[in-house]
Amino acid sequence: MLINETLLQLQALEKRCFDYVPALHSDIEKFKAGLNGETQLYNLLNAIQLPHWQVLHNKRLPSYEPYYFQLDLIVLTSDTVYLFDTKQMKGHIHFHDDETVTKTSGNETETLNNPIHQVKRHERLFQTFLHQQRITTSITIRPYVVLTSPYTELSYPPRLQEEIQRYVIRAEAIPKLLSNVHDPMTGNGKIAKMTSLINTNHRPKWRNLLHDYNLTYANLRLGVPCTQCNYIPVERASNHIRFYCKKCQTYSYENIQAGLVDYALLINHYCTNKEARQFLSIQDRHTMLRSLQKMSHYTRYTNNKTCYRLILPWEQK
Repeated sequence: MLINETLLQLQALEKRCFDYVPALHSDIEKFKAGLNGETQLYNLLNAIQLPHWQVLHNKRLPSYEPYYFQLDLIVLTSDTVYLFDTKQMKGHIHFHDDETVTKTSGNETETLNNPIHQVKRHERLFQTFLHQQRITTSITIRPYVVLTSPYTELSYPPRLQEEIQRYVIRAEAIPKLLSNVHDPMTGNGKIAKMTSLINTNHRPKWRNLLHDYNLTYANLRLGVPCTQCNYIPVERASNHIRFYCKKCQTYSYENIQAGLVDYALLINHYCTNKEARQFLSIQDRHTMLRSLQKMSHYTRYTNNKTCYRLILPWEQK
């Protein structure tokens, strides 16, 4: 299952927010559509993957300090790096002579950022990244805009035909694109090194969503969440081991950890025992201490307070 950290942040905020926020709901739907397109392409790539290929998803890499760039999907072979930027767009996409791009769906037309400009920029930034990491071997970088929706209609003037055919491809054409890739055993070490380099330098984006949507801590619903239906708050069962949700009438165990994930997504990856108890409305510091110790690999001390660095489930190796 692919992970998009920003989508998880948005969903955590929607779950915890007292009020319905139209802009938040709209952004969640956009990110869901984007992740759906990335998942389709990821599954396609893995279905045709040769033993020594490596497919990486959603990597955010450093370029010029303090800036980062994000890549939807990366395919590493022995001599070529493919950078795929997925677009899950329904409607009529038209590239104009002045290189602007519009999307028409029904009676609505909107102007889009030119996706070809974006993948060209990714190519330049990835080359810069390799240079900064002192990768001196010759590597071919091939960026593509991948149209993952079968409902995308594409049009462009004749003078842009060569560029469109070079940089824009439909998802179903990917197997043919990669069918002639040679992947000798000698490239396996190079691919492993590149994979390690990218994973080591990946920095997930953390957004301050309360600021972005003009909300405050007071807008959040505090308490332990249900791991089945997301209802907040659930109640401690009589045996003090499980939690009971009166909405879906189920018992579960990992509720405190689920609440700490919400804290990391919305507030901070670091927290004290007191801050976690306030967020989850738990009185017993020893109960919280056990959960914090399960979810943190190290601690730091600030102003004589112990702060736990929350390790999210998808971050664990």
